[in-house]
Amino acid sequence: MGWPSGPERERLECFPVEIALEDLRGSFTLKAVDRDLVFSQHGPARLGVAVALCALRFMGFVPDDLASIPEHALLWVCDQLEAEPTELLAYGARAQTRSEDLAAIRVHVGFRIADPQDADLLAGWLVARALEHDAPSAVFSRAAEYLLARRIVRPSVDQLARMIATAREAAQYAVFDLLGWQLDERRKRELDRLLVLDERLGVAPIVWLREQPHGRVSEPLIAQHIARFELLEQLRAGEVDLSALPPSRQRLLAARARRMTPRALRRMGPERRYPILLAFLAEAHIDRGDELISQYENALGKVWRTANRKLEVLRKDTDRDKAALARLGVRLSRLVLDAHRRGEQTVEIAEIEREIGLRELKAAVESNEKLQAPAEAQRNDKLHEQISWLQKTAGRIVRAVPLCAHEQDRGPLDALALVVSRSEASTVPDAPLEAIAPRFRDWVLDDRGRPIRARYELALMFKLKDCLRDGTVWRSRSRRYADPATFLMPREQWEQTREEISITAGRPLDPEVQLEQLQADQEAAVRALEQAIDQHAGARIENGKVIADPVEALWLPPEVAWLDDQIEQRIPLVELVDPLIDVNRWIGFAEHFVHAGGARRRMADFLPRLFAVLIAYATNLGLHGIAAKSSFTYAELAQLSDWYLTEEALRAAIADVVAYQHQLELASNWGDGTFSMSDAQRLEGGATDALRAASRC
Repeated sequence: MGWPSGPERERLECFPVEIALEDLRGSFTLKAVDRDLVFSQHGPARLGVAVALCALRFMGFVPDDLASIPEHALLWVCDQLEAEPTELLAYGARAQTRSEDLAAIRVHVGFRIADPQDADLLAGWLVARALEHDAPSAVFSRAAEYLLARRIVRPSVDQLARMIATAREAAQYAVFDLLGWQLDERRKRELDRLLVLDERLGVAPIVWLREQPHGRVSEPLIAQHIARFELLEQLRAGEVDLSALPPSRQRLLAARARRMTPRALRRMGPERRYPILLAFLAEAHIDRGDELISQYENALGKVWRTANRKLEVLRKDTDRDKAALARLGVRLSRLVLDAHRRGEQTVEIAEIEREIGLRELKAAVESNEKLQAPAEAQRNDKLHEQISWLQKTAGRIVRAVPLCAHEQDRGPLDALALVVSRSEASTVPDAPLEAIAPRFRDWVLDDRGRPIRARYELALMFKLKDCLRDGTVWRSRSRRYADPATFLMPREQWEQTREEISITAGRPLDPEVQLEQLQADQEAAVRALEQAIDQHAGARIENGKVIADPVEALWLPPEVAWLDDQIEQRIPLVELVDPLIDVNRWIGFAEHFVHAGGARRRMADFLPRLFAVLIAYATNLGLHGIAAKSSFTYAELAQLSDWYLTEEALRAAIADVVAYQHQLELASNWGDGTFSMSDAQRLEGGATDALRAASRC
């Protein structure tokens, strides 16, 4: 059996190295009924029974080696019994006595040993969890929580590990069974052709689909993206339904398809190969469609920036025209004043033509008409100058990628369908103006009040961009452009899982019961606060507000303060990026950051850019903040963040760093890695805390 290893088995059979204060209070504090049972014992048995009772309540099983209890937890129990810690070593000399004590403890705490029905339920539950988690350690942790919540004594590590191994194997076949209804003969032929060399492409289609075209937005680049998306449409990738599989299993299968060669996939059995290829098709359809929409936004952004640059040039020309008109006005004024001094009532045209020139006057009239045009209309005109390029890029994309909207938001999509159907018309009189942004509505109309088709299409493209960003228009399957409603758990899934979540989180299904409990907790907290205020124990009231007293600094002996100063002086100042460079040189964690679409890494400066993005998120500076302080642009950092910083890559990289750190001799002085410290708060890792936190929301 590959898992668990010897050291891992020992760790799972004993107490954890650290036990949080919250757990000491909840599980290791003896209640009145507990004390009755404990004090019915004599001698060392009293402490042994107390530790076993707390262990069962805390972990769901009693370790064979009770002496593995952490020292701080043992002292916690000893203080309640006025016992000496050494008494624990004398407990359990007779195996029968210990067995009888454990039976009594199980009855007292309300635990039971799993019967055949419990074992069958657990086996089925483990298969479902094995579908969610590929790592056996994660399934083991979930199983321990499952048994603890149902007050079933956890079986031995080896027994549970064997059940998990069986469940993981069953999960492989369960995946095939869940997706088998989609695998008709036509679909199997399509999937098998993905792995065979295509003479037209020069590689197997799966390899071609994994490649990600790169470069600035252009007609050839968008044509390459559309070609891949159209192949996926021909393969009916959008019809692949993976909803029966947990998202983590979907990601796992797709990741295998990205990493494995066509030859390795062909050598797999059909029950493993076809689910992997289905997951690849589904993910590729999502990613390629999202990338096309991203290119659509890039195309519109490029046109907008070009229009702004041209508008800036126009504004400079306008400033010159205004100055020229002012000078012309001065010259005309002088002619009029000279004629008035001569007693003349008019100025001769010949004199104006001689002094100024009719051509200059005509140019002044034309420039004045330009000056009267609103700035918004001028920008729209500059945008319209690029309509031909937009139709060949952004226009092709919105025609290739199906988009959706709810009935009340379908205006822009219906307007798009109308414009597409009138591709030869110069105007679209029945096009709804409310489907485009107000800044375009007057500009798109001709002299007879009819929308000009090219101008209306331009305005509609920008409206669709806004709708994609605010979620009123979306793709049916997408990560970046999905219907916001799909981010919530479907009602059917909630109905199926709510009872299990309630049991695992230890929260009642009845909201009234939960509200009563919360009310009682709040009242208890208020009473404790009032008592602290009355006793001046760390809190006071000022101007109707509760104020916590400042915490006095911990006094340090002079020799400790001197040593602290000496150590601080010897710690070198390093650039923030240096540790990332060094750690990556040691363990190569950056290798996990592969393109989400399976494309080859083409960035010459990939590592510096990756480190910049990691620092941006780690320091809360954000991509804009890092872009302002580095040689990278926001767009370059955002591209890497979107396509390389996947959850799977981050988890794998963090796991490598933690594993490497854990094997260092110095790290062993800080525990077993199950606790972390942040802002003086001790945090325990694991799913239990996540469930507890979620239950409080």
